[in-house]
Amino acid sequence: GDLLTHSRATVMQATPGMWRLLLDTRWKGRAGFKALVGGESLPRDLAHELQTAAGEVWNMYGPT
Repeated sequence: GDLLTHSRATVMQATPGMWRLLLDTRWKGRAGFKALVGGESLPRDLAHELQTAAGEVWNMYGPT
């Protein structure tokens, strides 16, 4: 979480499992950060946690 915070990244794409690991490190996110979630289905509880931490949460999972 520290590298993500210090890099001042504005967007990150990861699987739900990776987002859970990041949130488990007590990453706080920030307003204006865009979380892209894909690779597998996004559980509702994780979506809510990410909405609290990030400015935007985009569910990228599904047929293309």
